[in-house]
Amino acid sequence: MDAQAADRAAGGGGGGGGGGCGKFSTFKMSAGTVDGFHSGLVDRIGLPRPEVEKAMTEEHCALAGHDERFTTGNYGVTTWPSKEFAITLDPSKCPDSDRLNMEKTKVVRELRRAEELKETSEVAKEAGLSLHEVRAVILYTGPMFVVYNAILRRFPETDYRRFTGNGVNLYATTISVLVSAVVKIARVMRLPAGLQLFRGTGGAMELPESFLKPDAQGREGYMEYGFLSTTANRDIAIEYSGV
Repeated sequence: MDAQAADRAAGGGGGGGGGGCGKFSTFKMSAGTVDGFHSGLVDRIGLPRPEVEKAMTEEHCALAGHDERFTTGNYGVTTWPSKEFAITLDPSKCPDSDRLNMEKTKVVRELRRAEELKETSEVAKEAGLSLHEVRAVILYTGPMFVVYNAILRRFPETDYRRFTGNGVNLYATTISVLVSAVVKIARVMRLPAGLQLFRGTGGAMELPESFLKPDAQGREGYMEYGFLSTTANRDIAIEYSGV
């Protein structure tokens, strides 16, 4: 699991970027409403397949978009889905340069085999994560967060189209497995009293109309389609926000 983003899986990171949306970019927020929330994940990406291992492998190594290169906005790693999937199976395949921060001065990505994490991670054991769920968390907490969130948000549109082959490969099984892992982890996480979490918006962002204008039921706000990263470190959130 990536050192910089094991933190993200448990609520760290404070932002996240890549795929054409840099850390200090100006962009219109891609967000949904309460109706979108009730429509559920299946309405967004379709049903997962029952052959989980085969489906996850094909989504990353055979289907549309599996060889599309992208660069993460946080650590400047250039990679592609089939490469990242291979790294989850054998961490030694991760190049040394992909383990460093943006300045290439410090190792921020520490990888371990999914089988090892499943047996040694206290969170994984207490949550009862399956091997597939551990692997999905490893993928997300590495560079693949760029792909999964672009698919869920359908933003940036150019990335959504190239990652999915114009909607052919929505990583439905992998993302569904990841959601299952997040739900299980949330059930066993112990949050300290008084914990405050911050979110860096990734640049000057235009909030959706629903954030300020009540709907027919008087509700204001928005639904985040993607996995929302937060951090307990305010300075990290400010860095991601571009302030």
